[in-house]
Amino acid sequence: MSSMSGYIQYVDYTAGSNKGNVVQGQSFNNPFALGNVDPNYTSSKVEKNATAAASTSFWGFDWKPVIPGTVKVTMGGTDYVDDGNGVLYAASDVVEKVLSNGYTAQTAPSPFDPNYNPNTQPLYAAASVTVIVTLSTTAASVGTVVYDGDSAGVTFTAASDTAATIGYNYNNVIIPQNDLPILNAEIKGIPLLARARRIAIYYR
Repeated sequence: MSSMSGYIQYVDYTAGSNKGNVVQGQSFNNPFALGNVDPNYTSSKVEKNATAAASTSFWGFDWKPVIPGTVKVTMGGTDYVDDGNGVLYAASDVVEKVLSNGYTAQTAPSPFDPNYNPNTQPLYAAASVTVIVTLSTTAASVGTVVYDGDSAGVTFTAASDTAATIGYNYNNVIIPQNDLPILNAEIKGIPLLARARRIAIYYR
Protein backbone atom coordinates (compact mmCIF):
# COMPACT_ATOMS: atom_id res chain seq x y z
CA MET A 1 0.00 0.00 0.00
CA SER A 2 1.09 3.56 -0.63
CA SER A 3 -0.25 4.67 2.77
CA MET A 4 -0.66 3.24 6.27
CA SER A 5 -4.35 2.45 5.71
CA GLY A 6 -6.37 0.99 2.85
CA TYR A 7 -9.46 -0.97 1.84
CA ILE A 8 -9.99 -4.08 -0.32
CA GLN A 9 -13.18 -5.44 -1.85
CA TYR A 10 -13.97 -9.02 -2.84
CA VAL A 11 -16.94 -11.12 -4.02
CA ASP A 12 -18.37 -13.80 -1.74
CA TYR A 13 -20.49 -16.44 -3.53
CA THR A 14 -23.11 -18.06 -1.29
CA ALA A 15 -26.21 -20.23 -1.61
CA GLY A 16 -29.49 -18.35 -1.66
CA SER A 17 -31.74 -21.42 -1.23
CA ASN A 18 -32.01 -24.45 1.04
CA LYS A 19 -31.70 -27.48 -1.21
CA GLY A 20 -30.68 -30.94 -0.04
CA ASN A 21 -27.73 -30.59 2.32
CA VAL A 22 -26.98 -27.07 1.06
CA VAL A 23 -28.24 -24.40 3.46
CA GLN A 24 -28.98 -20.78 2.66
CA GLY A 25 -25.95 -18.59 3.29
CA GLN A 26 -23.47 -21.44 2.83
CA SER A 27 -20.30 -20.10 1.21
CA PHE A 28 -19.34 -21.59 -2.15
CA ASN A 29 -16.27 -19.51 -2.95
CA ASN A 30 -14.37 -16.37 -2.00
CA PRO A 31 -10.69 -15.32 -2.09
CA PHE A 32 -10.11 -16.77 1.37
CA ALA A 33 -11.75 -20.19 1.08
CA LEU A 34 -13.25 -22.63 -1.39
CA GLY A 35 -16.41 -24.13 0.11
CA ASN A 36 -17.96 -27.51 -0.58
CA VAL A 37 -20.04 -27.25 -3.74
CA ASP A 38 -22.81 -29.83 -4.15
CA PRO A 39 -23.08 -30.69 -7.87
CA ASN A 40 -26.76 -31.51 -7.28
CA TYR A 41 -27.52 -27.91 -6.25
CA THR A 42 -28.43 -26.79 -9.77
CA SER A 43 -29.65 -30.16 -11.07
CA SER A 44 -32.97 -32.01 -10.75
CA LYS A 45 -31.44 -34.26 -8.08
CA VAL A 46 -32.03 -33.61 -4.39
CA GLU A 47 -30.20 -35.54 -1.67
CA LYS A 48 -30.56 -34.82 2.02
CA ASN A 49 -29.52 -36.28 5.37
CA ALA A 50 -32.34 -36.58 7.89
CA THR A 51 -33.70 -38.51 10.87
CA ALA A 52 -37.18 -39.89 11.25
CA ALA A 53 -37.45 -38.91 14.93
CA ALA A 54 -39.30 -42.12 15.88
CA SER A 55 -42.10 -41.38 13.42
CA THR A 56 -43.52 -43.20 10.45
CA SER A 57 -43.86 -39.93 8.51
CA PHE A 58 -40.32 -39.26 7.44
CA TRP A 59 -39.57 -36.40 5.11
CA GLY A 60 -41.56 -33.98 3.07
CA PHE A 61 -40.34 -33.19 -0.43
CA ASP A 62 -39.22 -29.57 -0.52
CA TRP A 63 -38.65 -29.65 -4.28
CA LYS A 64 -41.53 -30.92 -6.37
CA PRO A 65 -43.23 -32.32 -8.32
CA VAL A 66 -41.10 -35.40 -7.69
CA ILE A 67 -40.59 -37.69 -10.67
CA PRO A 68 -42.15 -41.08 -9.82
CA GLY A 69 -39.66 -43.93 -9.64
CA THR A 70 -36.72 -41.75 -8.56
CA VAL A 71 -37.12 -41.85 -4.76
CA LYS A 72 -34.44 -43.63 -2.73
CA VAL A 73 -34.09 -43.81 1.05
CA THR A 74 -31.00 -45.32 2.67
CA MET A 75 -31.57 -46.22 6.31
CA GLY A 76 -29.82 -48.66 8.61
CA GLY A 77 -27.70 -49.96 5.75
CA THR A 78 -30.77 -50.80 3.64
CA ASP A 79 -31.94 -49.02 0.49
CA TYR A 80 -35.63 -48.41 -0.19
CA VAL A 81 -37.06 -47.23 -3.50
CA ASP A 82 -40.48 -46.36 -4.89
CA ASP A 83 -42.19 -48.27 -7.67
CA GLY A 84 -43.35 -45.18 -9.55
CA ASN A 85 -46.90 -45.65 -8.26
CA GLY A 86 -46.51 -44.32 -4.73
CA VAL A 87 -45.45 -47.54 -2.99
CA LEU A 88 -42.10 -48.02 -1.24
CA TYR A 89 -40.13 -51.30 -1.36
CA ALA A 90 -36.75 -52.57 -0.28
CA ALA A 91 -34.34 -52.09 -3.18
CA SER A 92 -33.55 -55.80 -3.04
CA ASP A 93 -37.14 -56.44 -4.22
CA VAL A 94 -36.58 -54.43 -7.41
CA VAL A 95 -35.54 -56.54 -10.36
CA GLU A 96 -35.10 -53.70 -12.84
CA LYS A 97 -35.68 -49.95 -13.30
CA VAL A 98 -35.89 -48.76 -16.89
CA LEU A 99 -36.45 -45.29 -18.30
CA SER A 100 -39.11 -44.74 -20.95
CA ASN A 101 -36.34 -44.34 -23.55
CA GLY A 102 -35.14 -47.89 -22.89
CA TYR A 103 -32.03 -47.07 -20.86
CA THR A 104 -31.47 -48.74 -17.51
CA ALA A 105 -32.15 -46.18 -14.80
CA GLN A 106 -29.16 -45.29 -12.63
CA THR A 107 -29.09 -43.95 -9.10
CA ALA A 108 -28.41 -40.24 -9.46
CA PRO A 109 -25.59 -40.37 -12.05
CA SER A 110 -23.39 -37.30 -11.79
CA PRO A 111 -21.94 -35.60 -14.90
CA PHE A 112 -18.93 -34.74 -12.73
CA ASP A 113 -18.12 -38.43 -12.29
CA PRO A 114 -15.23 -39.37 -14.61
CA ASN A 115 -17.01 -42.66 -15.32
CA TYR A 116 -20.29 -40.92 -16.23
CA ASN A 117 -21.63 -42.04 -19.62
CA PRO A 118 -24.56 -39.92 -20.91
CA ASN A 119 -25.46 -42.65 -23.41
CA THR A 120 -26.11 -45.30 -20.78
CA GLN A 121 -26.72 -43.10 -17.73
CA PRO A 122 -29.15 -40.36 -18.81
CA LEU A 123 -30.03 -37.83 -16.16
CA TYR A 124 -33.65 -37.44 -15.12
CA ALA A 125 -35.00 -34.15 -16.41
CA ALA A 126 -38.50 -33.32 -17.58
CA ALA A 127 -41.79 -34.78 -16.40
CA SER A 128 -41.97 -36.71 -19.67
CA VAL A 129 -39.43 -39.15 -18.23
CA THR A 130 -41.12 -42.30 -16.97
CA VAL A 131 -39.41 -44.86 -14.75
CA ILE A 132 -40.71 -48.41 -15.17
CA VAL A 133 -40.04 -50.57 -12.10
CA THR A 134 -40.16 -54.38 -12.20
CA LEU A 135 -40.56 -56.02 -8.76
CA SER A 136 -39.84 -59.54 -7.58
CA THR A 137 -42.78 -61.86 -6.98
CA THR A 138 -42.15 -61.73 -3.21
CA ALA A 139 -41.92 -57.94 -2.93
CA ALA A 140 -43.68 -56.48 0.13
CA SER A 141 -44.60 -52.84 0.64
CA VAL A 142 -42.79 -50.99 3.44
CA GLY A 143 -44.36 -47.57 2.98
CA THR A 144 -45.91 -45.02 0.67
CA VAL A 145 -44.79 -41.99 -1.34
CA VAL A 146 -46.73 -38.86 -2.31
CA TYR A 147 -45.04 -37.07 -5.20
CA ASP A 148 -46.73 -33.66 -5.20
CA GLY A 149 -48.95 -31.36 -3.16
CA ASP A 150 -48.87 -30.29 0.49
CA SER A 151 -48.50 -33.88 1.77
CA ALA A 152 -45.67 -34.80 -0.62
CA GLY A 153 -43.13 -37.03 1.13
CA VAL A 154 -42.25 -40.51 2.35
CA THR A 155 -44.15 -42.48 4.98
CA PHE A 156 -42.93 -45.83 6.32
CA THR A 157 -45.23 -48.49 7.74
CA ALA A 158 -43.00 -49.02 10.80
CA ALA A 159 -41.65 -46.18 12.94
CA SER A 160 -37.90 -45.61 13.24
CA ASP A 161 -35.52 -43.00 14.60
CA THR A 162 -32.57 -44.11 12.48
CA ALA A 163 -30.52 -41.51 10.65
CA ALA A 164 -31.06 -41.78 6.92
CA THR A 165 -30.42 -40.23 3.53
CA ILE A 166 -33.23 -39.47 1.11
CA GLY A 167 -32.72 -38.75 -2.56
CA TYR A 168 -35.12 -38.01 -5.40
CA ASN A 169 -35.41 -36.19 -8.71
CA TYR A 170 -37.94 -33.44 -9.23
CA ASN A 171 -39.22 -31.80 -12.38
CA ASN A 172 -36.98 -28.72 -12.63
CA VAL A 173 -38.27 -27.86 -16.11
CA ILE A 174 -41.89 -27.05 -15.26
CA ILE A 175 -42.76 -23.35 -14.98
CA PRO A 176 -43.38 -21.74 -12.58
CA GLN A 177 -41.11 -23.31 -9.97
CA ASN A 178 -41.98 -23.12 -6.29
CA ASP A 179 -38.31 -22.35 -5.64
CA LEU A 180 -35.06 -22.01 -7.56
CA PRO A 181 -31.45 -22.70 -6.60
CA ILE A 182 -30.02 -19.21 -6.05
CA LEU A 183 -26.39 -18.13 -6.20
CA ASN A 184 -25.72 -14.89 -4.31
CA ALA A 185 -22.73 -12.79 -5.33
CA GLU A 186 -22.15 -10.33 -2.49
CA ILE A 187 -19.47 -7.65 -2.61
CA LYS A 188 -17.74 -7.39 0.75
CA GLY A 189 -14.91 -5.21 2.00
CA ILE A 190 -12.13 -5.33 4.55
CA PRO A 191 -10.31 -2.29 5.96
CA LEU A 192 -6.54 -2.61 6.17
CA LEU A 193 -4.23 -0.88 8.63
CA ALA A 194 -0.50 -1.36 8.30
CA ARG A 195 1.71 -1.55 11.38
CA ALA A 196 5.06 0.12 11.33
CA ARG A 197 8.04 -2.26 11.55
CA ARG A 198 11.71 -1.34 11.67
CA ILE A 199 14.86 -3.33 11.07
CA ALA A 200 18.47 -2.32 10.69
CA ILE A 201 21.02 -4.29 8.68
CA TYR A 202 24.76 -3.82 9.13
CA TYR A 203 27.14 -5.01 6.41
CA ARG A 204 30.77 -5.80 7.23
